[in-house]
Amino acid sequence: MGYASSGGATLHRITFSPRTLGPKDVEIDIWYSGICGSDLHILEEDWCKLHGDVVAGHQIAGTVAAAGPEALYKVGDRVGASLIIDACMNCDECKAGQEQYCAMKTLIYNDKFKDGCPAPSYGGFANRIRLCSEFVYKLPDEIHFSHAAPLFCAGLTTFTALRKYGAGAEKTVGVKGIGALGHLAIQYAKAMGTKEIFAIHDSDVTSEDATKLGATRCIDLSNKDDLHAEHHKIDLLLVNSFNESTKWEDVLSLVSNHGTVVILALSKVPISIPTMILVHRDLKIVSSFQGGRKDIKDMLEFTAKHEVHPWIVKVPFDKINDALELQKKNSARYCIVLEADESKEKENNAEANKPAAEQYMKED
Repeated sequence: MGYASSGGATLHRITFSPRTLGPKDVEIDIWYSGICGSDLHILEEDWCKLHGDVVAGHQIAGTVAAAGPEALYKVGDRVGASLIIDACMNCDECKAGQEQYCAMKTLIYNDKFKDGCPAPSYGGFANRIRLCSEFVYKLPDEIHFSHAAPLFCAGLTTFTALRKYGAGAEKTVGVKGIGALGHLAIQYAKAMGTKEIFAIHDSDVTSEDATKLGATRCIDLSNKDDLHAEHHKIDLLLVNSFNESTKWEDVLSLVSNHGTVVILALSKVPISIPTMILVHRDLKIVSSFQGGRKDIKDMLEFTAKHEVHPWIVKVPFDKINDALELQKKNSARYCIVLEADESKEKENNAEANKPAAEQYMKED
């Protein structure tokens, strides 16, 4: 059973037939499934066309319910899965452990398996999923199921980018956009021993949260005094959000000479930057996409060791359309997680009959 769309972000319940359980496959009983902004873009066909009834969701945490004879995990193991569920394993990218850049990769939903399986890939907005165990990851005991789900996108993306571009004691890190990605980026940067962490925000609420998360300085891009005070202070800047009104000259004024700007936000909005700023100051504009299998394992281990955890808003699976509305409004702090066992949540929630926008907005 899953919640599907054939176009648009209003989902309906369906029954579907998954791929046959292969020798290396596991079937996962999904306990928690995260909602990401990219899910909305795909469901609304902003980025690609949907093929039939599409069950989205690429941040999964649950237990192994069945396992093939050659699977890496056994029934009962706590596991999770991310966006990439298969790759060729023979190309240069795969050999380098960067399976997310493989031209033959398979995505967890709205995609076709490359092994000839006639069934499409179905994602995590479902009660169960079947995946190759080589792209499934065991959860450390220290990580709670509900906290695990967002790690497989927001956590992975920010951890990989920070590590790849050298966050640490010798760097000052900036985080633009304090949402699902940004609030985890601050925690990872702090755990990596970063000298200073600048949270670049646009509201008092995110400023207060950023300080709680570990930011040492908050910058309001609309405040000229802030821009002047922190001129050329940031060595490594992660950009988690931008739009048509983003003033890139102001953003780049915060970056030190020879600094690096890492674009993590997925947007159709073009980035317009005068090349003179880049050339005269030796600034680098780069990007990073998710992470490979080793990155995921390293991220989970690091997360458990340093007690990084997402701020989550739990919503019962049968309220998935309410959850998608919250995601559209960007009003949750900061990661929305669908919870399969909604009955326990309802029994303990005296406000269960409130509208979702009130009931779930501020839990953390």
